[in-house]
Amino acid sequence: MAEYEKSLVRSPRALARFDPKARKELVVRGLLALSEVRDASFYFFKGEEHRIRAELDMAISYYEKALEINPEHEDSLFNAGWCYQDKGEYDLAISNYSRAIELNARHASAYYNRGIAYFRKREYDQSISDYSKVIEIDPWYASAYCNRGYAYYCKYEYNQAISDYSKVIEIDPMDALAYDNRGSAYYCKREYDLSIADYSKVIELNPRDADAYCERADAYERKDEYDLAIADYTKAIEIDVTQADDYTQADDYYERRAAVYCKKGEYELAISDYSKVIEIDPWNPPAYENRADLYERKGEYDKAWQDVHKAQSLGYEVPSGFLKILREASGRES
Repeated sequence: MAEYEKSLVRSPRALARFDPKARKELVVRGLLALSEVRDASFYFFKGEEHRIRAELDMAISYYEKALEINPEHEDSLFNAGWCYQDKGEYDLAISNYSRAIELNARHASAYYNRGIAYFRKREYDQSISDYSKVIEIDPWYASAYCNRGYAYYCKYEYNQAISDYSKVIEIDPMDALAYDNRGSAYYCKREYDLSIADYSKVIELNPRDADAYCERADAYERKDEYDLAIADYTKAIEIDVTQADDYTQADDYYERRAAVYCKKGEYELAISDYSKVIEIDPWNPPAYENRADLYERKGEYDKAWQDVHKAQSLGYEVPSGFLKILREASGRES
């Protein structure tokens, strides 16, 4: 049937026997059939159909077919790189992006995506170089500054990271992620007031960001402002438990708040928080050890030993120093 339709496309007399709509449809279908033999774009768009459906291997096979026909088909090179990147095959992704860049030295998206692939391989210098090229091509490419800032952050080059995040904020003063990341860089530099200011801006932009409250609490804790830290951990817990059925982060927030209660000497509240951690995650040996330590301080040795035994049953090696203290305090070996 397909061959018959192709013959009609080549035969004006045969086409004349059909009404205009039918004739137009046959022409289009015939041209598509012919393009299947000779046109790289046909295979590119077939690849796009499969990429959109997340059928990455099939998409790549079509992009490669397009490149067999036209080795300089830039879009096929770029999108094949994209698929390889989604598959975690970063070397192949980099190879495709590099070939696209050879064809178009100002292909900002190819530099940008190659920067991501290098970052995923922890090749931070190459990643930074690619993001710098993107910025050279487009000085207002905010995401390139943000990603380059994170690469600098991973290299512990906090000043450069702060500079890039500040540029993102200059471009888009409502970019919460840039404030969050800059706050983390300030925190690593022990500039806690600046860190708190940035986390506060994140909270202003998104009052339901539990992590921002937690991060600000960490900074308050570093400044020995324990009540403010506890208030922020409490808010993080409140947000998390109301919007996540599986308590995705709440156990971490409880654990951090417990540590601050310990510093304040409020052992009962700390024990309550460690108990909540254990309720959420019964396979958390450090939580049992930390609660055992608090029970020992309160002279509740039976409970302390129970937690020690539970931690050990989970394959956790309880510190020998703590075991010695507990033995001496309780007057027993286990």
